[in-house]
Amino acid sequence: AFFVLAGIMVINFSGTARRVNRLANNVKLVEEGDLDMPIILEGNDELSALAEDVNSMRNAVVDTMSKERQAWEAIFCSNNFKCCRERQIQS
Repeated sequence: AFFVLAGIMVINFSGTARRVNRLANNVKLVEEGDLDMPIILEGNDELSALAEDVNSMRNAVVDTMSKERQAWEAIFCSNNFKCCRERQIQS
């Protein structure tokens, strides 16, 4: 019975370790600037909840960066209409 229990614990731990590694790799990608890929970790436990929280944080960073870019463009365009107009034509 002990060996069966030990085997079950090893299998469970290795599955958890893989999920932790997957989450850590996804967080590393975000750290390196890859904000396009959502962080998804299947399950209904603490690790999947943590992944959801990290993904919410990633979304907040993306939203903040977008708002900052829009604000800088508004400031830049108000001070340099010709350059701003040329940029709009190019896009």
